[in-house]
Amino acid sequence: MNDSTIALALKFSGLMLQELRANEHKGDWEQWNPDDATLIKEIRHHVDKLDQAIFLRDAAAVADHCADLGNLAMKALEIFGQK
Repeated sequence: MNDSTIALALKFSGLMLQELRANEHKGDWEQWNPDDATLIKEIRHHVDKLDQAIFLRDAAAVADHCADLGNLAMKALEIFGQK
């Protein structure tokens, strides 16, 4: 793994934190415990938003939606991943 990959991973984690902060008004992330269907529905919703952002070549929206999906993946790991 090279330095640019590490830098990108660090940038991505920063974007994920930025999105978590931006969405704090929606409720407590730590307390959100969706069931399987709800989490999958949220992931699909955000994939659709990312798809549209990529189609429009909207770099800012791509970054936002990638960070949202990263956070949803993190939540899936927290709830359904190995303990």
